[in-house]
Amino acid sequence: MVGQPFGAWLAGELAERGESRRSFARRIGVTDMTVTGWIRGAQPTWENCQRIASALDADAHTVRRLAGYDDDGGAALGLHYEPTAGEWEAIKEFARGLRGAADGAQTGTEDGKRVG
Repeated sequence: MVGQPFGAWLAGELAERGESRRSFARRIGVTDMTVTGWIRGAQPTWENCQRIASALDADAHTVRRLAGYDDDGGAALGLHYEPTAGEWEAIKEFARGLRGAADGAQTGTEDGKRVG
């Protein structure tokens, strides 16, 4: 089991059980698009690895290792993390704030108002 890419392992587990992605997603509290993402290579969160293991009656340590986590819960090198839609919005808002601060520093303004 360890050594297979996580997505291939998960797809195989679901196929072996005759369970659809949608049904599995409902059982663990995520969207079917999330499950599809994992099968295509996205890394599930540590917490979702726990849910997956429980739902499939699999060893949680093995599921986390398949998903690329080390023994301390950190992501192994070389894996890609895809932020959620909410995280992307927060990242964009943060970047806009940085850009505004940089623009203000260059023009001597603060929040669009001339300083001093």
